[in-house]
Amino acid sequence: MEMSAANSEDNAKRVIASALQMFVGRGKFISWDDLAAAVDEKAGTLRSYAATPPAAMPAPVMMRVFAILPAAAWAKVNAHMGFCAPPRIEDEETACMRRTLAQLSHLVADGNEYLADGIVDPREQAMFSDKAQAIIPTLRAHIKD
Repeated sequence: MEMSAANSEDNAKRVIASALQMFVGRGKFISWDDLAAAVDEKAGTLRSYAATPPAAMPAPVMMRVFAILPAAAWAKVNAHMGFCAPPRIEDEETACMRRTLAQLSHLVADGNEYLADGIVDPREQAMFSDKAQAIIPTLRAHIKD
């Protein structure tokens, strides 16, 4: 079986390198050193997969690396291979509920962060209060009379 040019090994390495360059490095989603520590590889080895020309990344390393990176990184590789997820079809009420739950999740995460040191200072209390008040209208939209 012959591989098409778009799915050649060299082209696949370039797509993986591009995804790594997009998400890994200083000021990006994760640094090379942090990624290396997370996947138990050397930072230099990981950098070689994003170099020009890129080295081939073994499948086990690829699975560990892309498990750390945002889903968009793996989606970039999948789209190149012709795989893509169909768009989510949902009605406005479901979408509104998802947004509300996301806002509540962020509020809970912020609250946990404020409580992490065991003391909630007045600035943190004010920030939490403002965020909680901002969510109230969204919550009211879900109350059925």
